[in-house]
Amino acid sequence: MMVPPALRLPRKVRVGSNGLDRHVDQVVRPLPELPDVELAAYVHNKDLDRPFFKNARRFSTAKEMLDAEKLDVVAVATDDGARAAAILE
Repeated sequence: MMVPPALRLPRKVRVGSNGLDRHVDQVVRPLPELPDVELAAYVHNKDLDRPFFKNARRFSTAKEMLDAEKLDVVAVATDDGARAAAILE
């Protein structure tokens, strides 16, 4: 079986994650196969010792992350009750 080449993008895409509660693995698991996509920042209450997060900056709030980082896309991975507020933030 042939393995397709890695998807190449015209520029680096910087991803942020607001929360790590729901489906965040769907965001970070494909990253090793997407060389032009990086997890640049995330919102969580502690540093994470996982390969996907080692080069990403941690923030306490989404506002701090959005004010400090130039992100191309932000995943919202909060619990169901907080998701609407996170999206509006």
